[in-house]
Amino acid sequence: MTLGIEGLMKEYIGEIYSYVPNGFARAVFDANTDLKKNRYKDVVCNDRTRVVLHDGRPGDYIHANYVRGTRPGYILTQGPLKDSLFDFWRMIIQEQVLAICMLCEFQENGRWKCEPYYPELNESMTFGTITVKCEEMSKPDRHTHLKVLNVTDGATGKNVRVSHFKIVTWPDKTVALSNLSILRTHRALRKFVGNVVIHCSAGVGRTGTFVAIEIGVQLLLNGKTFRLSDLVKALRHCRMTSVQVDTQYLMMAETFVECGVIFKYIEDPKLIEGFEAFKKQVAEYVEAHPPPVEQYKLKGGKGEQPSMERLSAERVQPLSRGSKENPPCSVNPISPRPGDKPVSRSREQL
Repeated sequence: MTLGIEGLMKEYIGEIYSYVPNGFARAVFDANTDLKKNRYKDVVCNDRTRVVLHDGRPGDYIHANYVRGTRPGYILTQGPLKDSLFDFWRMIIQEQVLAICMLCEFQENGRWKCEPYYPELNESMTFGTITVKCEEMSKPDRHTHLKVLNVTDGATGKNVRVSHFKIVTWPDKTVALSNLSILRTHRALRKFVGNVVIHCSAGVGRTGTFVAIEIGVQLLLNGKTFRLSDLVKALRHCRMTSVQVDTQYLMMAETFVECGVIFKYIEDPKLIEGFEAFKKQVAEYVEAHPPPVEQYKLKGGKGEQPSMERLSAERVQPLSRGSKENPPCSVNPISPRPGDKPVSRSREQL
């Protein structure tokens, strides 16, 4: 926060925007582009960290990368394509994935961002030998939809029950409507063992930002410090192009400070006042720097995004202290340091 908007933007443009890690490989990625396994030719899947499908079926490629060293582990991937739907569910069964978090719509502004890969409540979809049935559906809050999917491979008999979280208020190439909804989703995901799959459309912008926020929060809650730019660079060694635009970099900084206020690492009234001013500046910057115009030409009204004006207005709501009626949350399995006093927000509880 001490860098301010201008300093953070200078840091992003100077250190992050064009950063490509040393030693990455792309031969397998290039070999699969003509096979329609890659959504975008300029979003490279690093061969060195890619998920290799090894279930004995033809084809071992999917545009997905591991992020190790977190709890849970993460697999970052693109939204499934028509030609990778079966591969996506092969990966889910192979890795025994118990949770998926989707950060995009199937269609946004009249353009396909992800092929439909799961059914609605009490319905089923089949991909090759794999059947997916939706058994439960709920809405934990206005930003999040939750489904429970039963996934069975008829050829092997393997089965996995997957919790599918979908954030519905995060437009492409910009910021989420609610930072707290992201923190709440991370809290829910921490209870799952093994790897959690995160995806948007390309699997780098919203997806990279989402995972970078959780890595940073885990570091903060364990008493460790880090540079924002170093965190993103480290993530790009696993998933290239992560944190795709400058506004998402601002969202990371804002969320980390917001987390500090919520957990009372930051209690000085002057610092909190400064943070509220920073939030307002972020909202103004987001409104003044919307995604490219061509991304927001609606066709048929499907996948309509929140306006930049509404996005900035809703995100700038001030933090307020909780009460006995709004009990504090706990973040597990990552525990706060001794003496922490988590609080909740009256407008929107964590």
